[in-house]
Amino acid sequence: MISGSRDKKVLGEILQYRFGYAGEKNGITIRMWDVETGELLQTFNGHSNDVNFVSYSKAGDFIASASVDQSVNIWELPIPMQ
Repeated sequence: MISGSRDKKVLGEILQYRFGYAGEKNGITIRMWDVETGELLQTFNGHSNDVNFVSYSKAGDFIASASVDQSVNIWELPIPMQ
């Protein structure tokens, strides 16, 4: 399973929404999980604002995410999802 997440602490949220400052460690992540065990398999960083969409390719060898920061990121997975 792939998820989009915001992991900022409260101060980071206040700074971003009040002043537009995202900082270097903005807490926006894409995560790949093992559904059966709940284990976090991999974390992807690359967006500077909320992630609105995540998906994986039909073959399971790429994931894509789209963000409020007006970017789309694509990552090749080292081991295709099954």
